[in-house]
Amino acid sequence: MAFTLLERLLTRRTRSDGDSVVLEQLVTGITPRLLDATSTSGVTHTPSLGASTVGRRDRPLGTGDMEVVHAVAAKVLHGWLQNRHQTLYPLTVNLRNRRPEEVGALMHWAAVAVLAGGDGASAGALRDWLEGVGADAATLALLEDALTAPPPLHVALSAVAHGDLAAHAYVVAILALRPHAAPTRPFLDYVAARLALPVEVVRSADRRYRR
Repeated sequence: MAFTLLERLLTRRTRSDGDSVVLEQLVTGITPRLLDATSTSGVTHTPSLGASTVGRRDRPLGTGDMEVVHAVAAKVLHGWLQNRHQTLYPLTVNLRNRRPEEVGALMHWAAVAVLAGGDGASAGALRDWLEGVGADAATLALLEDALTAPPPLHVALSAVAHGDLAAHAYVVAILALRPHAAPTRPFLDYVAARLALPVEVVRSADRRYRR
């Protein structure tokens, strides 16, 4: 769709106000036919005043032009997809804006992620981060309870596998695990696949939150 739209925009040839092929020739001394890639005769004829001349701006798109159209369309589409991902999967976590059941699901998931690291050594850093994004005493108490009696992995994942909560769960997993521990990368890859997160979202979260 993006390709078709750009092709239509770029194939419309309209002259701007004051545009004159004849004036361009008089000022520059360059015959428009010299700039016409479709001219193969090699012979230049200077048109008389009032003569109709077909220049580059009037010729149909060729193969080279289409390559430019496709490149521009690809960049536009890529930018649109990035913006769409940022809208659907915001990476800025603010627990104050989440519903109580969503906060509870994230705390249960955070406990599972901490314990997935094996030794729970990252729990303190995770608590500090959670306080910074809006966790109050009641929220931290939910985390402590979940660390004592964690839900099964599949239950915790299912509770956060919807909407933008999935991206938040991935961020929590990043912060709940020790950065250089052996299980961290494989576990994060599993979480991203299980939550069906787009690659761009995963890369953005890794760049922003991995220590």
